[in-house]
Amino acid sequence: MELDYLREFITAAEICNFFETSEQLFISQSTLSRHIRSIEENLGVALFDRTPRSMNLNHYGKIFLNYAKEIVRLEDECHRVLEAEQKEADDTIHVSTINSSSEYLISEVFLRFKNRYPEYQMNIYEADSTFNMEKLRKGECDFAFVIEADRENTEFGRIVLTSDELVAVLPADHRLAVGREPIRMGQLSGEPLLLFGKNSFLYNLCIEECEKAGFFPRIVFTSYRSETIMNMVKKTMGIALMLEKEVQGYLTDDIVIVKIVPEIKVDMNLRYREELMNRHINRCFIECVKNIEQKG
Repeated sequence: MELDYLREFITAAEICNFFETSEQLFISQSTLSRHIRSIEENLGVALFDRTPRSMNLNHYGKIFLNYAKEIVRLEDECHRVLEAEQKEADDTIHVSTINSSSEYLISEVFLRFKNRYPEYQMNIYEADSTFNMEKLRKGECDFAFVIEADRENTEFGRIVLTSDELVAVLPADHRLAVGREPIRMGQLSGEPLLLFGKNSFLYNLCIEECEKAGFFPRIVFTSYRSETIMNMVKKTMGIALMLEKEVQGYLTDDIVIVKIVPEIKVDMNLRYREELMNRHINRCFIECVKNIEQKG
């Protein structure tokens, strides 16, 4: 039984929607279905109750979910132990980053490190900030670039590269776009909203800010791809809540950015394990980040 299949099953069990699960995992829906079927054939039981419109974890699925999580946990633990044994002799760093590297100076960090220390290697993984932090907690990466709103979190070492803010992206002829005057979150109550994918940092931030404003958002579409969300705005399907720097490259005459007041600020941070700073390669990477930070 493939461990990757187990990870996919765990995600599917939590979301209970094959389409949303496949989007989050960046695989096709048919591939996900084939992998789940493989597990079910191996076990000899169905794990989900399926209908044309929905899927739910059944009794067997709930039992197997606990075992799947334990198997994955043990596999992760094994990797951490083995990696810890070879870290000192390892000339590679593992970096988790977001998919908007160029907008937040991250690409410049990678280029500076590559040019200044050609003897070292980087393995770079791309995911949402929430998943990057989880990888750092599990010891699956040395550094994690993450967008955060909580400036009091002291769980890991932190360097701030730059800041950003939440904005509304609207069709140019929308009533709230007239005059480009800043809007309050409360003005979005009842409006069809287009949000970044479920369980992502940005999705959770938007839900939290809407609830602070006294309403639960009317979400009509989610996607893990900024370009897809911008296309939906262009087609007047709703209002997107996005980070300003991330959407600058997608602006056209058809869509506009409107500021939100009070400002909802976030930071682009590098998070790292301070106990690993005895490694020369880690200190070199931190040096490159600090140089970019000062330049920015």
